Amino acid sequence: MGFWDSDNRRRVRVHERTVVVQAGSADAQSAKMETRELADRVDKLTMVCHAMWTLIQEKTSLTEEDLFTRVADLDLRDGNLDGKMTKAIYTCTQCGRNVAARHAACLYCGTPKAAESAFDPL
Repeated sequence: MGFWDSDNRRRVRVHERTVVVQAGSADAQSAKMETRELADRVDKLTMVCHAMWTLIQEKTSLTEEDLFTRVADLDLRDGNLDGKMTKAIYTCTQCGRNVAARHAACLYCGTPKAAESAFDPL
């Protein structure tokens, strides 16, 4: 092995590392853009929720306390007061087996998950 072979191997390793770093940089830029888009969507949803709540208050006698109580009630539907509306499992309407809520259909018989509310994901 001569000096030139060793030097070429070093250049190849540097080039490979450069490619990896560039790919990581592109991934980071993509993640930044997605995060920005999600933040914009959250901001818009927050504004719409606020608008709906102020309209409801103007048209009814509901109070902030009523809202906080309802939020807590909804949060506790899954058994955890954690600020999230999650359901760990659902029971298949066809075979009766328990399936993780993240699945759109029963893993055992293939029956599509029945929506329990208009707010369930499709």
